Amino acid sequence: MKKIGLILLSILCCHAAFSQQFSLYNTNTLYDAFENPSERAFQADSSKKFASNFFIPNFGVNGFIVGPAQQSLRSSLFVGVPNAVKLELGNNQINRIVTHTNAYLLMFRIFKTEKFNTEMGFSWQIRNDGNVLITNETLALFQSYKLFKTTPPPNLLNNRGYNQSYHQASITYREDYNRRLSLGVKLSVLNGITYNKLAVNSSNLTINNSENTINASLRGNLLSSFKYDEFDRNAIIPTFKNPGLSMGLSAGYKFKNGVFMLANLKDVGFILWSKNSYKYDFNRMVIIDSTNVNKPNKELNTEFTKLINESGKKGGFITPTHGKAEVLFSKKMGWYQPNLIISKSVQNAEGDIALVNNFKVRNWVYSATGVYNLYNLFQIGGQVMYKTPNFECFAGSDQLFKTVETANGIFNTTDAGSGYTGASLYFGFAFKFGPDVEHPHNANTIPGLKEEQNQKSFFRRLQFWGK
Repeated sequence: MKKIGLILLSILCCHAAFSQQFSLYNTNTLYDAFENPSERAFQADSSKKFASNFFIPNFGVNGFIVGPAQQSLRSSLFVGVPNAVKLELGNNQINRIVTHTNAYLLMFRIFKTEKFNTEMGFSWQIRNDGNVLITNETLALFQSYKLFKTTPPPNLLNNRGYNQSYHQASITYREDYNRRLSLGVKLSVLNGITYNKLAVNSSNLTINNSENTINASLRGNLLSSFKYDEFDRNAIIPTFKNPGLSMGLSAGYKFKNGVFMLANLKDVGFILWSKNSYKYDFNRMVIIDSTNVNKPNKELNTEFTKLINESGKKGGFITPTHGKAEVLFSKKMGWYQPNLIISKSVQNAEGDIALVNNFKVRNWVYSATGVYNLYNLFQIGGQVMYKTPNFECFAGSDQLFKTVETANGIFNTTDAGSGYTGASLYFGFAFKFGPDVEHPHNANTIPGLKEEQNQKSFFRRLQFWGK
């Protein structure tokens, strides 16, 4: 059954995001300006005109596992050997595995004009999103079919999940619509790297110990951007064989009482996977004589590989990107600034409610974060940031204690820990260079001075805004 495991693990093992990094919201960092494009990255009379990370990746990784099979999954992760002996079998109990990452390989942003505080940016990032449902019985089969004392009930292998990774090249633009309202937009061209989506709709496993036979069947479908079991590592190189588009909209508003509100609709789009992708619709039973092989599970692996490959047909398909809708409320109170963030996926049930507490001490900002995940998890995070008008560096985790626990288990190869399994880590760096961004009262040269005095901003020129 290891090959069935590989189908799921190809979905689970995500190398890229929806990586949260809530502590970076409303920080006016370069990362913040690209994720929330209505946000400013420059300060008048303090910043330089250009900002970049110079190909030093700003990355974030976030993932967690929930469900009754925590001990078995931690054993596979930490020790390398699955331990499904204590799993409750026969009730089709479900485990969920969610992983996301987001890596900005290049960010470059320009301060254009002082009149509307306009900024324009260019970025290249790699993203990956995954969400999988897997049954206890499937995990038990990874170890041995002999864990089943009796014939299991139907549909024990009814697993579902997807994983999607892609390149994202973006242009962002922001401006102050007026003294209180700022607007931003992010337009992206996408290039798909990999896609896998598995849906097993019905399944059966019959174990006949008296005759030493195993009868197994699966009915479902698999969409994949590559032929099953023939992944090409060169797929990560951008070729635009799998093109796509996405868009993000952002708005920030400052109320008279000092409260700041930020609203985002992020990365809503699609990817068109090429005609060289594969669609598998499988529905067949395989029979294994367990006395004829040393490892019956290995024979099942071979038979299920045949089952899937025999049903494959080439064909393109369209998939959505993992868009989000978000809103933030904040108010500065001297050295303390709280941020309340609500983030919800527009594609599935994922979502978070976060309270970020920022404490500023000179050029240092320390953050403590509490996050309630809609999969009924509560996470504690922390961040340290050093930020000046022309330099910023930060590191943090949205699951601080779980990350330490998980790292300890991996490096010490011990099945330690309790509760859900999770980890989160992010790091970033950027600095500004070039001429100074000067306030018009102090400036020797003013960007946009040659423009007409009555010229309207970009968003005001859009027809639907009216007069």
